[in-house]
Amino acid sequence: MNYGMVFLSIISNRFFDLLDVLNKLNELKLFTLFINIKEILLDLRIPKSKQMRTLEQWFEEYAVSHQNPKNKAIHYVCVPAIFFSIVGLLMSIPSGFIANTLKLNAPIIENWAVVVLLFVLVFYIRLSVAMAIKIAIFSAICLVANYYIGQVFPLWIFSIGVFVIAWIGQFYGHNIEGKKPSFLKDLQFLMIGPAWVVENLFSKK
Repeated sequence: MNYGMVFLSIISNRFFDLLDVLNKLNELKLFTLFINIKEILLDLRIPKSKQMRTLEQWFEEYAVSHQNPKNKAIHYVCVPAIFFSIVGLLMSIPSGFIANTLKLNAPIIENWAVVVLLFVLVFYIRLSVAMAIKIAIFSAICLVANYYIGQVFPLWIFSIGVFVIAWIGQFYGHNIEGKKPSFLKDLQFLMIGPAWVVENLFSKK
């Protein structure tokens, strides 16, 4: 028995089977579909001009819709409140998987809020290490405060209340300003807001 010929026969059959499958895919126009999906995904990418913007450029654009003193004062309260409430909501999500994986017996850090905040800090580090450190400090305060609030009151209820009230305040402020919130133009401004507040309240002028 010529095993070499048998092997070549098997390879040949599989090759023609593959050609048959490719031909059927072509008839179904799936290749065109894949190409169209790829083009759509490429269109959804953040333009390089936005990727290269500095923190100062983000602040300048954010400040365009935050000129009114009353609106700015409202944002100084509501933006940190929204950040704080989101941390609380994330900490309210059952995190048994994280606790069982890390086994640190430290619920303040063994939760989904910490996981999300790590990704948030990566965003800020790309813009400014100094700002990332400031946001990290504020994030730590939020984690500790939310943990102790959760010891005396249902954290998710408290967080939802703060979240809703703070957003009402935000939109009221923009009504005073007479301009739409920046995030309606670019969702990345939701991340810029906390940094803008920190910059305005704590940076030396």
